[in-house]
Amino acid sequence: MLVVDDEPMVLAFVEEGLKRFGYQVFTAVDGRQACEVYSSHSQQIDKVLLGMVMPGTTGLEVCRRLRAINPSVRVILSSDYSSGEVVHAARLAGGVGFIGKPYSLEVLSSALRRPESLSARASAEDPAPGPPTPETLD
Repeated sequence: MLVVDDEPMVLAFVEEGLKRFGYQVFTAVDGRQACEVYSSHSQQIDKVLLGMVMPGTTGLEVCRRLRAINPSVRVILSSDYSSGEVVHAARLAGGVGFIGKPYSLEVLSSALRRPESLSARASAEDPAPGPPTPETLD
């Protein structure tokens, strides 16, 4: 699992919690580092939890870059902003899930266990989803 967040407290909380659930966790604090870590460890990384807001770039752009490295990478985006438009944008970028902040480790664990469709790419004709939940985007 790769966790990408620019907030050190969030990163430490999620890393420690996921380790308690048995995940091997890699971390990154920005988009550049996320792409470097994923490139180096893609065979070991099953999913990516990616913050949507970070310095230098957006989580949406990082999601696109990760999908350029591996089109089947499963990215779950996370943000304090959880409007239907944000969730729809995450889907368009190739994300397979969205979880609004703040979240508990139990909610995160549940979102990570959900089976996602790897064809989470949406077309512009798709209607915007309803209110966001920690469910898959499909």
